[in-house]
Amino acid sequence: MHAKTPSAEPPDQDDPDLMQVLVGLGFGHWHSLLMDLCQRFDGWLVDFLQAPEASPDYRPMIDIVKALRAFPQAQAGQDVALARTIGTCDFLARAARDCWGGRICWDPFVETYNTFAQRHPERYPYWEAQPARREAELTAWMLGHLPPHPPAATPQQGHQ
Repeated sequence: MHAKTPSAEPPDQDDPDLMQVLVGLGFGHWHSLLMDLCQRFDGWLVDFLQAPEASPDYRPMIDIVKALRAFPQAQAGQDVALARTIGTCDFLARAARDCWGGRICWDPFVETYNTFAQRHPERYPYWEAQPARREAELTAWMLGHLPPHPPAATPQQGHQ
């Protein structure tokens, strides 16, 4: 029997969920983008470890929540600051090629890992020293895919 890897463990049930942390910092509008970002890496850990029990992979979400917990309250609500912070998460250094020594690189900002894996059955996942994109490119991608920030909610005057 294989032990579960720490990367495959779900977040502690006592921890606030991603939406709670985001809303607390004024970033509730980031939720769908961050969920999409995490899903782009789904399947990578299973291939890297060659361990089906590593699914589901919670590491991207855990990395994001850790980054949010360390996020300076003075920068709450500042989208550029959050994009730069998310850009430092370790999971963004996950990489893959079409095969060992291959020339076709996976770009998680173009396609999901699972889509890449379907196209390249001999794929080779590995860790890069740096994320696939530079900070400015990561920030621009995140801000370009961010839904518009909704206006501040106003209290309802009553229900009809």
